Amino acid sequence: MITLNIQIKIQMPLSNLHFNTNELVAIDSSIVFTIPYTDIVFIRCAKPYLEIHLRDKQYFITQRLAFFGECLPHYFCMCNKSEIVNLMHIKEINKENDSRTPPVQHLLAIADKENDQITKEALDNWYLSPVRDYVFFARKYPMNGELKMQLPQINLMHKWTVDEKIAFTPTFFINGYQLPENYHVSDLKYFLSV
Repeated sequence: MITLNIQIKIQMPLSNLHFNTNELVAIDSSIVFTIPYTDIVFIRCAKPYLEIHLRDKQYFITQRLAFFGECLPHYFCMCNKSEIVNLMHIKEINKENDSRTPPVQHLLAIADKENDQITKEALDNWYLSPVRDYVFFARKYPMNGELKMQLPQINLMHKWTVDEKIAFTPTFFINGYQLPENYHVSDLKYFLSV
């Protein structure tokens, strides 16, 4: 079996890009490209282009990723500031091999012991440390089987971040609306004083 990796570079202004109900329509000169949303696996920012990855080909478009995030259907998730993933193409999420999982498991296990002082101390020790060394942290707060018991909690947290489209932390919400990317929490004083 031969796998083709076709790369098509499209340079276009915003006016030549259309988001229909089921597909993205891109017009370059006299050529019209239609890309069904279900065929898009992920979109990555690779300045100055956006890479639109399908199973067997890529499109390169000059456009802002934030604009795409607002126009795509609900089954797309902006998982960080440079990638949008089509959740229908995700077969498995392996949190056990994710380097972020052990500290979260550990902090949840500490919080389960319901000692607010130790929980606050552990949070400070992890998040305020100039170097985050999980092995050192784990020795300071030893656990036994409590860590594996946290996986259902982590799965719920992950589901929530996908459902709420949390792409990065910290993410701030005001009255149920996410603070736009171009604003900072310190800007709120100008709006709240009115």
